[in-house]
Amino acid sequence: FKIEKGQRVALIGKVGSGKTTIGKLTTKLFLPQQGNILIDGIDIRQLDPSEIRENIGYVSQEPWLIAGTIEQNISLGATDLKSEDIIEAAEVSTASEFINAHTKGFKQMLDERGEGLSGGQRQALTVARALVKKPPIFIFDEPTSSMDAKTEKTFIENFKQYNPDATLLLITHRTSLLKLVDKVIVIDRGKVVGSGSVDGFLRATKSGSLE
Repeated sequence: FKIEKGQRVALIGKVGSGKTTIGKLTTKLFLPQQGNILIDGIDIRQLDPSEIRENIGYVSQEPWLIAGTIEQNISLGATDLKSEDIIEAAEVSTASEFINAHTKGFKQMLDERGEGLSGGQRQALTVARALVKKPPIFIFDEPTSSMDAKTEKTFIENFKQYNPDATLLLITHRTSLLKLVDKVIVIDRGKVVGSGSVDGFLRATKSGSLE
């Protein structure tokens, strides 16, 4: 399949269908055993992994945090950031809600893996980290799975207005997140079995069929 620049696409499929693998292949965490993955027409095997990841804001299913301040966790791997960039990313991801409630704010120290934070809070920080560089491409793999419905709704509304020209590859089984995308691609056993508009996908799933 092909995703055009600026397009926002969701990969939908059952558990084990290969959605997460596609995300990892695109970020060169895995190398394809066959076929090609092209970014701007260039095979990713010709690109340095650091160059790929510098231009992709990737959120994995498992939030990964380091021992350090919240500010350090959000800015991890990024250079030439301004405080305003970090604050904005935290606001869009909804992390600012619990950051501002703490007396130390962005200077709050976290333990390894973010122990002491809820799953939703850890997830919000990893989303903020992906956002902060304002990359041209985002890959989100179940970015709100640990968030409550209200927080997820706030994030959706925030992200719609943030970096609107960026390309988004959303990996999810949550229909609530489809508000972020224009197109759905259905994956089953590692193959594309259907694609179309969000409305068409929702109608098909309600009727019990996929076209």
